[in-house]
Amino acid sequence: MNDTHILVVEDEHICIAFIERTLAAKGLAFTTANSCAEALRHLENQHIEFDAILLDRGLPDQDGLVFLRQLKATPAWQGIPVIVETASA
Repeated sequence: MNDTHILVVEDEHICIAFIERTLAAKGLAFTTANSCAEALRHLENQHIEFDAILLDRGLPDQDGLVFLRQLKATPAWQGIPVIVETASA
């Protein structure tokens, strides 16, 4: 079993379903968040250490790039690799 844990920050249900199936097929653990606020709560949870973050650019409560800048400005999280994705044209 793989010990990698990914935080998926995405608000579109169809995208979430695709990402979850893909990660599960690779044996990766994941936690989903539908907003930046929810993602922040997961990051602050001391019981989960994330190995990477898959971050949607267009989230309902904040632009993903603004959230990314906040992550990288926080010493505890600046070492977590982040992949930014979007379904926008």
